[in-house]
Amino acid sequence: MNHVNITQNGFGHHIWAIPKENYERMGQLGSIASSLTILSEAWSKTSFAVTLLRISDGWLRKLIWFCIISVNVLMSVSAVLQWTQCTPIRRMWNPTIAGKCIDLNAIIGQGISFAAYSGIVDITLAMMPWKIIWGLKMRLKEKIGVGVAMSMGLL
Repeated sequence: MNHVNITQNGFGHHIWAIPKENYERMGQLGSIASSLTILSEAWSKTSFAVTLLRISDGWLRKLIWFCIISVNVLMSVSAVLQWTQCTPIRRMWNPTIAGKCIDLNAIIGQGISFAAYSGIVDITLAMMPWKIIWGLKMRLKEKIGVGVAMSMGLL
């Protein structure tokens, strides 16, 4: 791969303004970016969950482990699907190449389902600090401040 500025390939422009010879390259770069974005989502959730593990116990700790494992498995599958949905792989970026791809509706359904699950995990992880903090011996203002700060993932 040449180290070319991606805007030279057409990123940031309307599809009609992009030369057709750049479509495949843009598709490849888009798949790389998409895979890295998906993995970064999983790892940011994991990072926060590990913080919660340090201050939790019992059933809450088991729930946190479930969130860590499930989100990493699902998001890894999603990242891999960026590269395995078509045979040969180049068909993903160039539909004129002979081969076959997984049904687009299935890919869209998977993406929506995994994104919804990711959102549920975000909400779950953002609410856990309240459960943990509320039982601590702290002033009410401190509990609220720490709870709000640790729940910023909702935004």
